[in-house]
Amino acid sequence: MDGRSTIHPITRKSTIQPSLQQTFDFVNIFVKAIKAIIIFIGTPISLITYAIQINSVHTKNLRERMNSGFEEIVTMNKIFESKLGLVNKEISVVNKEISVMNKIFEDRSNLENWSYPTL
Repeated sequence: MDGRSTIHPITRKSTIQPSLQQTFDFVNIFVKAIKAIIIFIGTPISLITYAIQINSVHTKNLRERMNSGFEEIVTMNKIFESKLGLVNKEISVVNKEISVMNKIFEDRSNLENWSYPTL
């Protein structure tokens, strides 16, 4: 034996000298303190990491929804522009018909003012 520990005659367990017992207690307290610090610091860090992961997943889902929404808006805009083009063509046709009707009306109004020549 190295002289630091002896075997107790009744319990047959090793007894540690007081200086070694103090060192053992100090190391034991130090290890417990490190565990507490790791738990105290590690838990919030893991929660923050988890929250960031959840946030990134929600951001990705939101980005996908927004992109699909923009695609729908682009499609609706194309449909709207094509319908607007058709409406503009119909308006131009109606304007031509109105101009023809105005011309006919002017010709008839000239006839209404017409009278037989007097002798």
